[in-house]
Amino acid sequence: MQDKDHSDKPAATLSDQQTNERQTRQSWTGLLADLSCDGAQIIMPGDSEEYLSEQQNVAMRIKATLIDADINLTAQVKDITSANFPDAVRVGVQFTGLESNPDARDAIRRIYEYGEKLKAVNAEQVKQNARS
Repeated sequence: MQDKDHSDKPAATLSDQQTNERQTRQSWTGLLADLSCDGAQIIMPGDSEEYLSEQQNVAMRIKATLIDADINLTAQVKDITSANFPDAVRVGVQFTGLESNPDARDAIRRIYEYGEKLKAVNAEQVKQNARS
C-alpha cells in the first residue's frame, strides 16, 4: 500500500490468537474498509496473506480516532482477496464473541453510524458537483 497519512481513517490490527514456535505473536495493521454489525473488511499489506488463512481465529483491534473508539474483539478470517491497491489484500472477518462484549457492540455501532453519515455527506457533495 502507498504510504499516505490515514490517521483520520479507522485502522484495524489483527493478531494471531495462537503463538508460533518461538512464542511470539504476529500482528498486521491495515485500514478498515467496510464495517457491519457482524464483520469487517480490512485492506492489509499484500504479504499478510502469507500469514493469514481462512478460518483462522484472530484477535482484532479497531482504532477509530475521529470518534475516539478503541475496540478489542475476536474474529475469524472468512476470506482473503486481492484489493484495488498495489501490494494489498482485502481481508474479510466475522466477529466472534460479541454477545459477551456489549462495549464492543456499542463501539461498532458508533463507527457504523459515523460511516453512514460520511456516506450521506459524500453523496450530497457528488450531487452538488454534478449540478455545477
